[in-house]
Amino acid sequence: MKARPGWDLMMEGRFADALLAFQRKGKEMDRFAKAGSAIAYVALGRYEDAKEIFDESLDLRPTSSDSHVWSGLARWLLKHWEDATKIWERGLTCQYQDGAGGMELALLLYYAGTRRPNVYDVGKAKALIEKKLGSLWAKNWPGPVGEYIVARISEKELKSRARFTHKIVTAKQMCQADFYIGIAAIRDGKERTAKKHFRLATGSLLSVNICERYLAIHELSG
Repeated sequence: MKARPGWDLMMEGRFADALLAFQRKGKEMDRFAKAGSAIAYVALGRYEDAKEIFDESLDLRPTSSDSHVWSGLARWLLKHWEDATKIWERGLTCQYQDGAGGMELALLLYYAGTRRPNVYDVGKAKALIEKKLGSLWAKNWPGPVGEYIVARISEKELKSRARFTHKIVTAKQMCQADFYIGIAAIRDGKERTAKKHFRLATGSLLSVNICERYLAIHELSG
């Protein structure tokens, strides 16, 4: 029987099998397989192992915001909150950003400030989001999430703009939308609403390579 690709197994929730599939590549493992193995470690709760791989990626690709997103995530899940925010903040200066020009990192800092105000200033994070919204890139995803956080658009409008012609893209964007709707609910003292949206953010395995999926799982486990 032909071996199943690791990412196919990930999207079935078979994280241990996926990890083995990635690791079978050995020295031929490319950066996508390494990323997959690190995310599998996150899904399995092996955060130290994930951190080691994400940090290697950060060393190899220091100009990529995505490397900062995941390296910071591993630290956050390990409860190294200050280190996580430092990496996310440092990523704001990267040459290569997400489609909205670095909005994802600004949003992660907003999350950090909302959940750990003693670690990061949520007002500073909100100002970063406002600044990112001034860019022409902000029309791209996840720009609309930033618009929602600063009350420029409604939850209904955010959900509408998260939907795309491709179901995998829709699942990923809906994951991020629901996660931040949950964070806004926490900000507003609506814990039950927050948990509802965190559950929605984890509802599809098509979002298995989205950072906010694991933050939502983290919030639900707390």
